[in-house]
Amino acid sequence: MPRLRGFCHFLQCIFRTSFTFHLLIASFGLPFFLSEASGGLKKVEKAKTITLIEYFDFSCPLSAQSSKSLNSFKDQIGSHVSVIRRSLAFSEGGLSWIAGKYYHALLKQNKKLAETFHKRVFEQTLNGEINETFLKDVITDLGINFIKFESGLKSSLLEKQLRQNEVLANKSGVFVSPGYTFDGQVLLGKQERSDFGKLLNHR
Repeated sequence: MPRLRGFCHFLQCIFRTSFTFHLLIASFGLPFFLSEASGGLKKVEKAKTITLIEYFDFSCPLSAQSSKSLNSFKDQIGSHVSVIRRSLAFSEGGLSWIAGKYYHALLKQNKKLAETFHKRVFEQTLNGEINETFLKDVITDLGINFIKFESGLKSSLLEKQLRQNEVLANKSGVFVSPGYTFDGQVLLGKQERSDFGKLLNHR
């Protein structure tokens, strides 16, 4: 009996330790570090997803180049980083304004379609100027009835969203495109993949 009690006590100590350990992990998460080594980024698992906000202009080649770098960075480190995209249009009625309305209208319907639209438009921005015909073709290629989609573009909420994006950007210290904010830190202008790693390293 004493041996049995001793063995039970031993098991109890193990499970108590294991429970405490997992509780600490669940409460505080594991630290997440990004370091450059051999030209690449290394990562350590983290329980909590971090959020980075991207302010961009669909007509801006620098926004397109920087967004491509951000996508490459995000693909490399996996789901630990969540990106919120906010379209900027510094003047109403231009192609940036129109494309921004398209993007946020899609975002309200289907985030994956909005991401595809974002990628397709920026691919065109890198190759040349976008136009409204191209934007309509992208919507159609996504399998959306453009006539029905167009009626939704008349909503005043979309224009309000674009104006609000500019207000939020300015409050965050972003007055040009592209711009990125994370945990009170700001990156302005075109960025490389390594720049995003450095931003998170200094959090």
